[in-house]
Parts: sequence; structure tokens; C-alpha cells
Amino acid sequence: MMPDWIPVVSERGWIVITVDKHIWTRLVGMQMAIDHHLEAVHLEISVGHVVVWQQLVCLAKCWEVIENQVTGSSVGSWWFSVRSS
Repeated sequence: MMPDWIPVVSERGWIVITVDKHIWTRLVGMQMAIDHHLEAVHLEISVGHVVVWQQLVCLAKCWEVIENQVTGSSVGSWWFSVRSS
């Protein structure tokens, strides 16, 4: 399955928040992510499999670090993992 959404998300300058760790392990998805400079925040399994409210709380706790990643990164793909604390 082609991840057709990757170019659209990247062109709009959006950052993906996902629980799908396999974006980078599927060859087609990985190449598209690199080619289109996909920026992603990955919720690790400890965060990604709890209720949405708990996911939001975890993201809020990490938000400043995520913002620093966004503003401090050069053009290109990056992947930021969020774990529960």
C-alpha cells in the first residue's frame, strides 16, 4: 500500500503525530518520508495504547521539547519519539 498521504502532509508543512512505528521500516514509506522531508512525532507503545486524554497529557508534558525539535531542525526528515514517564 502506497502511503500517498506523506507528500500531502509534508507539502503543507504539517507534523505527523502517530503510533505507527513502521513508517520508517516499510521501504516505500521510508523512501517517501525521506524524499518529502516528513517530520513525525511517534507515540511509543506505552503512550499510543492508552486513552486519548492520556496521550494528550503526555504530549503536553513534552510539548516544549517537541517545539524545540521543530524550530531547531534543519530541512529534512526527522522522527521524535515520545515515551510515558
